[in-house]
Amino acid sequence: PRLMLAEAFDRKTFDHLVQEFNIPLAFDAFNQIASLSIMSENEEGWLVPHRAVADAIVQETAEETQNPYRSALIAHFTERAKPELPRDVVDETLVCLREAARLRLVQGIKGYASWLDSAEEIIFEAGRASFLETLWREALAQAVGKLGDAHADTGTSCGNLANALYAQGRYREAEPLHRKALEIRRAALGEAHADTGLGCTNLGTHLTEQGLYSEEEQLY
Repeated sequence: PRLMLAEAFDRKTFDHLVQEFNIPLAFDAFNQIASLSIMSENEEGWLVPHRAVADAIVQETAEETQNPYRSALIAHFTERAKPELPRDVVDETLVCLREAARLRLVQGIKGYASWLDSAEEIIFEAGRASFLETLWREALAQAVGKLGDAHADTGTSCGNLANALYAQGRYREAEPLHRKALEIRRAALGEAHADTGLGCTNLGTHLTEQGLYSEEEQLY
């Protein structure tokens, strides 16, 4: 039941849970799990439980039992999604962040944008903005739907989506999102807040690089 919380997992994840919770399993237990009919393998070589079966198992498990395992999985995947250097980012890194993000969203949208902002840093520096665009679009949709247009987390999601688009050279799509993020942060946090300053800097950089110097000067 513990592994069914994950949409996909590999041997490292299996070994982590076994060690973290002192689960008494045979040495070849992973191979036995891999051979189950409810398991398939994705293109990254990770095991993928049949979702309908996995969801049914999870639903039969008490929430208080699920929570520590979900938290452990989030911590595990997040750590693997943050290599020391951008050059160390590989496909496995992206899979780990994707899985961590899915599990973290189950815990609720509040604080999710700040969590993802921290978790994605090295991946962004590695130039994987197109991958991050998908995560930030989901974050923004969730924030708008559950927290509202004016919430600070909506501003964070909006700003980071703008950054992901800008990094891909999609300047016309990024600019209105930078403006919206700054507008939200000014209203929700005030002019003196660090996040408002960051939003101002991001928009200013965008305008400067587009040659809009007079408009950039008006921001400060």
